[in-house]
Amino acid sequence: MAIITVTRTEHIGEAGRSPFIDVVAVTGAASYTTTGDTGLLACLLALTGDAREIIAAVQMAGAGYHAEYTVATDKLLVRGDGAAEKGAGTEVNAATNLSGVTFRFLVVSQ
Repeated sequence: MAIITVTRTEHIGEAGRSPFIDVVAVTGAASYTTTGDTGLLACLLALTGDAREIIAAVQMAGAGYHAEYTVATDKLLVRGDGAAEKGAGTEVNAATNLSGVTFRFLVVSQ
């Protein structure tokens, strides 16, 4: 399942110059895919309207979950942080509904 929505809340950088720094809000999928959901890059490109690649995405907040973004696979792996349905560090179960969870990321791209 792919990431549902991404909205940009802050942006630092000028058109035609990089790197770009964006703060984005990512809404989780209604049915989480084991080993991570894809689509952060496509959503960022749709928001910005330009061609860029993500260098890094660091989670700022996640309402009881810890999300790790892997650039090479464009996957967002979600783990519990102890307050969520799973224990700290354990990947959430397949098909977990994360549509009510908003993750905030600091995204560096070029």
